[in-house]
Amino acid sequence: VTLFWILLGLVGALPFLFGLHLDVTDAVFESISGFTTTGATVITGLDHYPPSILYHRQQIQWLGGMGIIVLAVAIMPLLGVGGMQLYRAETSGVAKD
Repeated sequence: VTLFWILLGLVGALPFLFGLHLDVTDAVFESISGFTTTGATVITGLDHYPPSILYHRQQIQWLGGMGIIVLAVAIMPLLGVGGMQLYRAETSGVAKD
């Protein structure tokens, strides 16, 4: 599992390495922070970057968010830990409270 996250972080960092010319540490940090949905970034002046880099950042963060929701909704109830609170918080619509 650890090797998967290392490879995912390195592959996700490639556009930051080649597109933004970040060093390896900053590019991997940006990639991992997106997949873990921490919201941390080392990139300044995001308004001036090409849409392709911004789209890549958005996709990484979206995939990370989907991973958290899948973990909470699908896996945590199987382990006996409730995930319905997070599911209700993340879904849109009228609440029955």
